[in-house]
Amino acid sequence: MSTNSSPAFIDARGLSRRYAAGTPREHAALVDATLGIERGAFAVVTGPSGGGKTTLLSLVGALDRATSGRVIVDGVDLGAISEAERTRVRRRIGFVFQGSPMLRGLAAWENVTYPLIPLGVSARARRTRAAALLDRVGLASMLDAPPETASGGELQRLGIARALVGSPTLVVADEPTSSLDRRSADAVAALLREIHASGTTLLVATHDPHLVECATVRFELDEGRLVVPVG
Repeated sequence: MSTNSSPAFIDARGLSRRYAAGTPREHAALVDATLGIERGAFAVVTGPSGGGKTTLLSLVGALDRATSGRVIVDGVDLGAISEAERTRVRRRIGFVFQGSPMLRGLAAWENVTYPLIPLGVSARARRTRAAALLDRVGLASMLDAPPETASGGELQRLGIARALVGSPTLVVADEPTSSLDRRSADAVAALLREIHASGTTLLVATHDPHLVECATVRFELDEGRLVVPVG
């Protein structure tokens, strides 16, 4: 948790998220979470499945809105801005999802740079950017390959390359190694360590002890409630 008097890079206060409010299916996915994460941290969130980890990441990543409380990321109060402004915030965040789904029919370089298309970046510039990123994640030979030919570990590394395409200040990763064999998981963990070493802030939800070992700060969620910090 942030102990500095200056605002944390990620600053959540009383953050809660309830779904299906007012119906018999109403449930609290996150309850009164307060935490601070400094710029450049490798923050890991652990806890049982269904404990609220994905909900927390979705709120920090501006993919969802809190029911109550607030979350400020890099000085921006995500609950106080318009949807158009939230879209601009998301463009400064890299997302790595479990399984890193790719678009069939597009080459690896097209999948990696897909987020740049709405920004009007030319195909030539996108291909050049993709080549550099694929080399960084050890997949230079896959530039023109379709994602259907990639293994699970390669797909996840493609997902990391895509997350880095906008040179984000924050990377949010949800169970990035959960579906991988140990060797592939270790390769992904090494990439995340490298990204952190470059100065990027990471927020990772995981059950993987190898990723937990990478953390500079660790939080635990259980039934939507946060234990801050642990370890």
